[in-house]
Amino acid sequence: MKKLVLFSFLTLAIIACKDEEPDQDLDMTTNMPGPTWNLISVRYFAIVPNPDNPAQLLPINGAGEQVAGGFTFQGTPNNSVTYDIRFSGVIPLPQGAPMVIPVSRQGTGVWEVGADNKSVSFFEANDTLRFTVAKNTASEQVWTTMIPYFIPDVGDTVDIEVETTMRR
Repeated sequence: MKKLVLFSFLTLAIIACKDEEPDQDLDMTTNMPGPTWNLISVRYFAIVPNPDNPAQLLPINGAGEQVAGGFTFQGTPNNSVTYDIRFSGVIPLPQGAPMVIPVSRQGTGVWEVGADNKSVSFFEANDTLRFTVAKNTASEQVWTTMIPYFIPDVGDTVDIEVETTMRR
């Protein structure tokens, strides 16, 4: 009897100490609709012309600063989305202080999940924004997209690859 009690106690102890299973990727069509997903972090990458020498290209990447915004989804029948992505990126310059670029993209449209369950498109009046889904759990989403951005100091539009992390 002592062995049975000891074995039961050890079994319960092992079960209690077992790490929780990580969130599993879910079906996008059932996981997205509902409350707002808050934007908590942004990573970015772009190749931009040097404002001091436009013939020279500068790769920039890093964690966005002053991150704000989020995504609010409504489900069927409308599948509407309202989104707001705001952050500041930094271009380190060979000479002088770095240039801070405020990136902002907001919109309202209709969302659609790709057949592969790994992409989401936002269809707006005159534009489409496509995201690749890197992580899709009940509590966290990680998506990447390209945001075209006009840099006034450079006088050129660059594509900024943006990885957004959002949580409910």
